[in-house]
Amino acid sequence: MTRLQLLVTRAKTTQQTMAKTLGVSRQYLNALIGGKRLPSPVVAYALARLVNADPGDIWELTEVGIVARNADDRRRKPAVRRTV
Repeated sequence: MTRLQLLVTRAKTTQQTMAKTLGVSRQYLNALIGGKRLPSPVVAYALARLVNADPGDIWELTEVGIVARNADDRRRKPAVRRTV
């Protein structure tokens, strides 16, 4: 489970409501939460604020790109990387 999944679960709101607040589709938000997509810096910041977190708590910027953090933070989730 990614940290974002954990934070969204704790937010106690629907993905539809969150997506509307962020100005993105529910499908895109679902892909972000599931670790299939990575957000733009603007969406990352807005989503982190929406779930009361720092973007650095959810995603990690590495020398090869952005990586989603696991909830337990013992290892990185290798599913998606985007070159910066």
